[in-house]
Amino acid sequence: MIDGMFVMDCHTHCYKPVDTIWGELGQTHEQLITRMDRNGIDVSVIMGQHRILPDDQWQQTEYLLAAVKLYPNRFIPVMTYTPFWGERTLDDMRRGKELGVKGVKLYTHGQGFYPIDSPMLDPMMELAMDFDWVVMIHTDVDSKVCSPHLGLRLARRYPSAKIQFSHMGMNSDITSFMPDWCSEYENVYLDTSDTPNLPNFVYKLP
Repeated sequence: MIDGMFVMDCHTHCYKPVDTIWGELGQTHEQLITRMDRNGIDVSVIMGQHRILPDDQWQQTEYLLAAVKLYPNRFIPVMTYTPFWGERTLDDMRRGKELGVKGVKLYTHGQGFYPIDSPMLDPMMELAMDFDWVVMIHTDVDSKVCSPHLGLRLARRYPSAKIQFSHMGMNSDITSFMPDWCSEYENVYLDTSDTPNLPNFVYKLP
């Protein structure tokens, strides 16, 4: 808690650290819990790293589920999947639901480069709505496939779906406009992960 207020981090990655061209990325369950405690975070929504093959992606989901078993009151797991895997995606979503997964993340840049409003997503969206899951989408105003404008097209098609726009467009030039752009959509939620380190870009007084 922070000043007696319950705090949830709704966008956190948890997977075994790996070496990349950007240095070491990832964090273990224990590392994340330590950071949460240090920063007053009560609960984190956790997701893995996007993978190209479905078996590898399921291993990421299993890592999240292991974290939840260790810290059942601290973590909420969200799986990362793509419509390109067809029926395998739907089967894994059903399996994830049975094991306690609470949502699905779509990262089109790393898993197919499909437009985020594509009809390819229809089976996933319908199943997510059946499960009452949040559908988290990576948004980037500079992207041809996952700009907030395409995300709003998806939200219009599925007004009953719970859709989370990650990163508030990922560009400080437009972050402050995002609440206005999305205000008519009761099914759209914004998260502030990876936004500029300037609060006035995210929160504006009336």
